[in-house]
Amino acid sequence: MGKHDNVKYRLILDTKNTSQKVKCNPLDKSYKTIINHFTTLPLWIKRRRFLSPDINIVQFEYKCDMPISYFGLSIRFNMLKIRGIDATDTWKKCTIDISSHKELLSQCILRDDLMTLRLHIAPFPTSPAIRIRFRKFTLRSYWPENKANKVQARKDYQSQIDKFDLYKYLYESEYSCKIDEVFVSDEKIRITGKICQVEDVLYIGEIPIYKEISPESIRIHSVITPQNNHFCISVERYVITDGIIYDRLYSRWVVTIKTSNGLAMCSYSQFCSSLTTKNCIPTETPKNKKGLGDYVLNPCVSDIDDLGISYVTVNFRINNFLRSTPCKNNIEFKYAGKTYYFDESLIKEYDATLLSLAQKKINVSAIILLYPERKSVDKRIGHLLEHPNYDQIGEYSMPNLTNLESASLYCAAIEFLASRYSRSDCKYGHIHRWIVHNEVDAGGVWTNMGDVDMMQYMDTYIRSMRLIYYTTYKYNSNTEVLISLSHYWYDHFEEPNCHPSAHLLKLLIDYTKAEGDFFWGIAFHPYPESLVNPKSWLDKNATMKIDTNLITFKNLEILDAWIQHPKVLYQGITKRTLLLSEQNPNSMDYSEKSQQEQAASLAYVWKKVCACRGIDAYIAHRWIDDRTEGGLKTGLRKYADFLQDPYGKKMAWFVYRALGTAEEDEQCEFAKKIIGINDWKEIMYEIDVN
Repeated sequence: MGKHDNVKYRLILDTKNTSQKVKCNPLDKSYKTIINHFTTLPLWIKRRRFLSPDINIVQFEYKCDMPISYFGLSIRFNMLKIRGIDATDTWKKCTIDISSHKELLSQCILRDDLMTLRLHIAPFPTSPAIRIRFRKFTLRSYWPENKANKVQARKDYQSQIDKFDLYKYLYESEYSCKIDEVFVSDEKIRITGKICQVEDVLYIGEIPIYKEISPESIRIHSVITPQNNHFCISVERYVITDGIIYDRLYSRWVVTIKTSNGLAMCSYSQFCSSLTTKNCIPTETPKNKKGLGDYVLNPCVSDIDDLGISYVTVNFRINNFLRSTPCKNNIEFKYAGKTYYFDESLIKEYDATLLSLAQKKINVSAIILLYPERKSVDKRIGHLLEHPNYDQIGEYSMPNLTNLESASLYCAAIEFLASRYSRSDCKYGHIHRWIVHNEVDAGGVWTNMGDVDMMQYMDTYIRSMRLIYYTTYKYNSNTEVLISLSHYWYDHFEEPNCHPSAHLLKLLIDYTKAEGDFFWGIAFHPYPESLVNPKSWLDKNATMKIDTNLITFKNLEILDAWIQHPKVLYQGITKRTLLLSEQNPNSMDYSEKSQQEQAASLAYVWKKVCACRGIDAYIAHRWIDDRTEGGLKTGLRKYADFLQDPYGKKMAWFVYRALGTAEEDEQCEFAKKIIGINDWKEIMYEIDVN
């Protein structure tokens, strides 16, 4: 233990220098307040002194009766955020890593300045008044077990990514060699390709999935001995590294040459292009394009039949059910020479959900999400899965694909799900598609890997997509993986490390053209421009141009035309899947007027969806209004705890039931007046994306 490990400084919430009414309870030294808008509370250190150089964390405990958009901590004018604050009636710790700003804090802490350190509470725009309590404000060091490895992992990662120019690799390099196919059988991998006339010796090199692409990451396997400028090399599929059985299915392969400066790449790297598989699970034939999002078993499950549903999404937060050690009730799963543990009670809940859906022949898309360490039930699991460059603004983390142990853990989790939910006997139900993380264009918030450029971000994300694709393909040759994107198209979310969806899709196309195609699709979230206002037909930033800022209900034709463009087709032949996997118009409240506007918007978007051949499904989110949605009421039913009418059917429910049936036109007729049209043809547009 170092000299300063666990050192703490007490912080005081300054109730006198704020306009917010804050009460202090002297018994437990807690603070209580009620907020209904963005609130700032000053903090100051009880005993002003120079801070230990090991101070890296601000920590406090809180209770609140409603979800909160984020807690912010500002040091002078630099804001750090923690998102996804859930309602809790027990004391819950919140830790904010200030290591990037601790020098500034050290400079300011001795000043009598209320701007030095401030706590911000940001409710959702539509939230009612929130009752919140705080206690135990402290400045502290990292815990001993986390101190060294977190800092070192980030340094190692940054030094690694600074060595290679991805843009040059993808767009500016001309390679003399080409790998045509990487075929993976049960025990062997066959790599075939062609070369030009080269006097020096060429080699086949391997870049494991847990290594960033660069010449420094290449492991030379064997010398290439071409015949008529073509070569064919066979390698063992499995190798043992550091006691872990590594499946080279996930590696990329490259032609390389030795130079005076080290290895140099003579081809694009190539991932697996063909793989043996155990099953072919048929995709359920949909009755229509209707779906329900964030599906769980509840008292309203009859909606699957009553609404005529064909698609659902189910969230799989891996950290919730994966354990690093045996627990009282767990399922053991062996992978790569190690045993992993899954919480049996949580897995059985998934079993019940998925089996009930399979019995009704529903298409299921699993959304794969990874919590950071601070939100993980098992901190060891969270530490291994959290990307080393993750920063705390993120609700979820990009998976850690920087070392073998972490990558193997991630693989084990996906392998467990794929083996369980791709059985030919459908014992536990089926998963048909895999949505890889959430709104990756808003990477700073929803799939965080810290401060990296867009190309580095996408190189890592595509590796995560491929890892899930190859793992699930082993059990189902009809598997698909989908990139999750928000409604920002040529605009981007106003947070650090967020990127336009159109740019990410271009990179995805270019990467797969260079390194080998696989069957990916899109899970798009075309919410109205304002998530609060359901009248999407008024969206100003959703235009009919290909470079529109947003794609919302108003201009779905752009997305429809894009997905059907020849350059986007899988292997130039097959249309990729396009799910509208998360969206629904909001009802401002439960008044008749608000419910009519929500229902009218639902009719509006449905007419659009039906006219767009490239859109496969509209999945309504949420199915039931939920308190964690920050006051939004996008559901087809009212809050479960709404005293006057729990789970009550909104007008949108009845409209949704009618969609795709003989009653559709009659039930949607009222919407024309609200929208301001006489005929549904007035909302349709012709789009040219060439």
